[in-house]
Amino acid sequence: MIAVKMGPTGSIVKLALFLPLAAMVLAGCKTTGSSSLLGGNSSSSSAEASQAPDVRAVAKWGQRWEKSPGDPKLTVGYVTQLRRLGAHDKALSVLQDATKTNPRSTTLQGELGKQLATAGKNQEASVVLQRAAAASDATWQIHSRKGVVLDRLGRHKDAQAAYRMALQKSPGQISTMNNLGLSQAQDGQLKQAEGTLRRAYATPAGRKHSRLRQNLALVVGLQGRFEEAKTIVKADLPPQQVEQNIAYLRQMLSQPDPWKKLSKLDKKKT
Repeated sequence: MIAVKMGPTGSIVKLALFLPLAAMVLAGCKTTGSSSLLGGNSSSSSAEASQAPDVRAVAKWGQRWEKSPGDPKLTVGYVTQLRRLGAHDKALSVLQDATKTNPRSTTLQGELGKQLATAGKNQEASVVLQRAAAASDATWQIHSRKGVVLDRLGRHKDAQAAYRMALQKSPGQISTMNNLGLSQAQDGQLKQAEGTLRRAYATPAGRKHSRLRQNLALVVGLQGRFEEAKTIVKADLPPQQVEQNIAYLRQMLSQPDPWKKLSKLDKKKT
């Protein structure tokens, strides 16, 4: 689901269209509307989740970490194992202890921000990631995670600046371009969002991501170009589902106040 800001009130509504959509969520974070490929870096979270948890490996990493809790490599290794096990509360506790021991580590600050966002503590995550992003050795992942959290907080312009910084550090990152495009859509910048998503989709890597293609179709559809949206999305959905999505989008946008109605429908689902 993607949250899109539209209309004179600037309210946020969620559109249950072209599912499943990429929730920009920062790697390993829960999504609440805005997309994470939480984004911004879904590749690492997908890799973590795809590997079966090994309790013995967790215990070994824990023993090593306890001997040197401020070591960034040991901390990240231990936390990765905890995430695979689904022990997110423990992962957060470990990262909080590690950053107290080694508060100058940008890596640890970045991981703490990521874990706070996973826990839904977006305001705290924003503060931590802001600090991490200000460091000279901040990675593109940190800037992208910062953008995802800012989007969750409704600070879309600031989020877009964070995504652009991430792209400066690592041009062509598909997940970041996806997040930037969706952030622009949430901010009501549909033409800019379409341009960003099209640039991402035009790359060889981008064409491999069906969710990116679906997000592009959504943004095109939101501008009333239904046939074009159908052409874009039909590679990923059964024909009947494509027609249902397009018909639903067309119906909603024909209403006097489609955004209000969509908001009510979304509340019923939640």
